[in-house]
Amino acid sequence: ATQGQIQDVENAVDEKLKKTNEGFDILVGEDTADNRANVALGKNNKETVEFAAGNSLDVTLDKDNKKVIYSLKDDIKVGKAGQDGKNGKIAVNGKDGETVTIDGKDGKIESKAKDGTTVTVNGKDGTIGAQGPKGADGKDGASVTINGKDGTTIINGSTDENGKKNTITLNGKDGTMGVDGKDGNGVTLNGQDGSIGIKGKDGTNKVQITTKDGKVGVDGKDGDTRLVVKEGTKTHELATMNDGMQFDGDNSGTVNKLKLNQKLTVTGGITDNAKLSQDNNIGVIADGTSTLTLRLAKAIKGLDSITFGAGDTAMKIDGATKTISNVSKITGLTNTTLPTDLKDLKADQAASQGQLRALAEK
Repeated sequence: ATQGQIQDVENAVDEKLKKTNEGFDILVGEDTADNRANVALGKNNKETVEFAAGNSLDVTLDKDNKKVIYSLKDDIKVGKAGQDGKNGKIAVNGKDGETVTIDGKDGKIESKAKDGTTVTVNGKDGTIGAQGPKGADGKDGASVTINGKDGTTIINGSTDENGKKNTITLNGKDGTMGVDGKDGNGVTLNGQDGSIGIKGKDGTNKVQITTKDGKVGVDGKDGDTRLVVKEGTKTHELATMNDGMQFDGDNSGTVNKLKLNQKLTVTGGITDNAKLSQDNNIGVIADGTSTLTLRLAKAIKGLDSITFGAGDTAMKIDGATKTISNVSKITGLTNTTLPTDLKDLKADQAASQGQLRALAEK
């Protein structure tokens, strides 16, 4: 070979060695100077490329097969304690359309089924929620929300065609449990004061039911526990079967105390209805407070007889036979003068002793 040919070979070898010694670049992510590094070859001290593992990763080397193997740790952590989470999400898609999403920044985990049923765990605001699928009309389905910060749980039924739904609310902070119907009816149990709140349709006619020491009952005892209904500023005590009413008459000092469902008997002494007058001879007068007074009519009608006294000497006026029995004498007569013409005497009128004496003296 000539000198020139040898020089050409040397130049070619030098060029190859130069390119080889330039090594190769490593690029991570976007092609920028900060994301690119060069690994040179041909140096006396060989440069080494390290395969490092970040948070939640393990890296191992299979020397025999010259493999670098990455794997997830059993405990996965993203970000440092006390710092905001990193932007970005991890999503797992199931073969049947289910998805699980982990939001690193907000600390939220969401699982969504194919039919739209969604379960959400939010570490930032401390809530757990479950949302059922929408109905055929597109209205929201049933849902459950648990708030760990304020201790509330809200359960909503499906939304109907009018946009209304039933709701149950449990408030651990205030100690209340409420059930609200879709038409506005509602019941609330209040553990703090032991009361029950009730409201009617559209939230009207609100009342609160509780207990307290009640007023003196019919038995004269106080301090009995009673149900109390509060309606705005009004308070109503509910009676029990041990409550009732008191009755008395003219015999002062004797009071009949009757509890609820006990019978009050008013008697007059006659049990045969055929022997009772069917005319209105007694009036009942109310005084506007607590007294009813029975008064006898001035003109009594429909009586068969009247008996004065008792035993064999009792005087009886009999309306049926038009007789008066057991009468020794009658005084106070006004027709004591005979008519001038004795032809005017009446057959149905009795003569008094004075009239008979006047007749004898003629």
